[in-house]
Amino acid sequence: MAKFWKFLSGSIVVVVCLGLTLVPAAPPQVALASGNVTVSIDLATTSVSPNGSFTIDTVINNPNGMEVAIAMIELDFDPSYFTVDSVTKIDFPEDMGAAAIDNVNGTISYQPKTALGTSINLTTIISARINCTAKSLEGVSTVNWVYEMGPPPRWTTVEYGATDYLEGGDMSLMHNGTVIVGTPTYNLTISSTGGGNVTMPGEGTFGPYNATEVVALVATPDTNYSFVNWTGDTGKIGDVNSATTNITMNGNYTIMANFAEIVTAAILEGHVTFTGRGTAPDSRWIEPFNVTLFEAGNFSNVLWTGNATTNSTGVFNITGLDPGTYDIGIKNLTCLSEVNTSVMLTAGNTTVVDFGTTREGDIDNSDWVYLGDLSAFCTAWDTKPGDGGWNANADLDRNDWVYLGDLSLFCCNWDQKGDAYGYFV
Repeated sequence: MAKFWKFLSGSIVVVVCLGLTLVPAAPPQVALASGNVTVSIDLATTSVSPNGSFTIDTVINNPNGMEVAIAMIELDFDPSYFTVDSVTKIDFPEDMGAAAIDNVNGTISYQPKTALGTSINLTTIISARINCTAKSLEGVSTVNWVYEMGPPPRWTTVEYGATDYLEGGDMSLMHNGTVIVGTPTYNLTISSTGGGNVTMPGEGTFGPYNATEVVALVATPDTNYSFVNWTGDTGKIGDVNSATTNITMNGNYTIMANFAEIVTAAILEGHVTFTGRGTAPDSRWIEPFNVTLFEAGNFSNVLWTGNATTNSTGVFNITGLDPGTYDIGIKNLTCLSEVNTSVMLTAGNTTVVDFGTTREGDIDNSDWVYLGDLSAFCTAWDTKPGDGGWNANADLDRNDWVYLGDLSLFCCNWDQKGDAYGYFV
């Protein structure tokens, strides 16, 4: 529980005051010295028989022999597996008062202290001994130091005749403990989703494992898949986002390894050339196109279709395409379709495709320059925008006048059909 500090509240806190001179003069502010002082439960793991008695010592490890004037303990535990009978001070000459023990919610709060103006200079100080009785239920309980949000604790002038205070401390130096009641064993059920599997220890139900036993986990993705995370009963997993991690068995757990397909999109860069529209760059080269990806050799199977607009040099880009080999066709409102066959789009790369020079004249958008286009062209002959009979699709050179330039483009492509004729109709 990564939290800040709060002094003398009903919340769970640990405080150690080092080098504090309890005299009327105000001593300097002192902080827990990182690497010098730790606060811990006496044993990392304590085993006890069901209904048996045991003790837990809270220890200040003080290798440099700094003076310790006061210490406060507040812990939590799982009351399903044991109860706390009493808390006694060990190395402190004066007792602040009775410990607050809550065997319903599983909390302990106690503050032993030294006499005013005295201090303890020991390398190992047992601040309190917690006397416990195990229940009949076999299982595991972690005994945790807990830190609350709040300002640094302050020792007031009323209590100590000084204005000194201790700030914070290195919470990473607070070590927890584990109580194992009986000889519990647990099973681990493992499964996976997506493209991959758990190769260690495998998939299915495994066990029994002894309490606190650490089981190595290895998730192996299939080709073109990646590991995402572990889900389920992940509270005891070392790193839920790592494919190689471990789980500590303090219960019957069910976990799942999740995999996702690695999809790296391809990019298509299309190049188109126009005649009768000046030399690029020219705004008349900006043209919307339909772009269609067909199954190679099969115009009846469309795998992707969308729109793209060329820039003033006749280039367009389409991102987010699935890698693969395609026949790729393009068409706008007045040109015949152009198709490049067997184009390979590769993951993470840009493939450049030159569709050549457009063949203009398809005024009725039938992908065939024939009688319908001739009729539309004649109707629009020698007109400009706003004139009666004006048809923008007949303005093949995009100069806002259906005249000789358009007639030349139209005649050059008379009776021609598009490469994908039958689809773009």
